[in-house]
Amino acid sequence: MAAGKEKLPLQGKGQHMNCNIQFYNADDISRMLGISKSHSYRLIREMSSQLKAKGYLTISGKISKTYFNERIYGGINNAGI
Repeated sequence: MAAGKEKLPLQGKGQHMNCNIQFYNADDISRMLGISKSHSYRLIREMSSQLKAKGYLTISGKISKTYFNERIYGGINNAGI
């Protein structure tokens, strides 16, 4: 195995455990902003469409922490999650 490329332990059905999660889901956003889960999904869809328009790939139901923090908090890193 190449240096710096170690395998992560499996978490479930073929999924690797990621200790440094890079995305928020609707539950995370709902808790942080004190809004409903359905409103969180609307925000995720809106931000995802903005990223797609810029040529980025997106993951349904998730949004990049970096982009979320930039759009909601003006780039300030949120330590709430």
